[in-house]
Amino acid sequence: MIDTAELRLSMFEPLVGSVFQTRGSGCADSLELVAAVEMKDLSGHGRSAGCFRLTFHGASTEITLGQGQYVLSHEAIGEMVMMLMPRARLENGTVRYSATFS
Repeated sequence: MIDTAELRLSMFEPLVGSVFQTRGSGCADSLELVAAVEMKDLSGHGRSAGCFRLTFHGASTEITLGQGQYVLSHEAIGEMVMMLMPRARLENGTVRYSATFS
């Protein structure tokens, strides 16, 4: 499993448009990575690996993952733990999630 401190924006940029599998908190979903963007470190105390945000769209209209830590896996980079936050229900009934690394 990849240590969260080692996660970098450059690992995710080529994976935009691909699908991650989740597990945790008693439910699972497939999440499409739709954006990977750099964030400014306004505190001056940000991660040495850089600050960034990932945005995912869930595949299911019946499952909403609650805020919490989930194991995400991707065939190209393996498994990692991320804190996911549900952000909005989309018009098609799926949910937008984000993970922020700062």
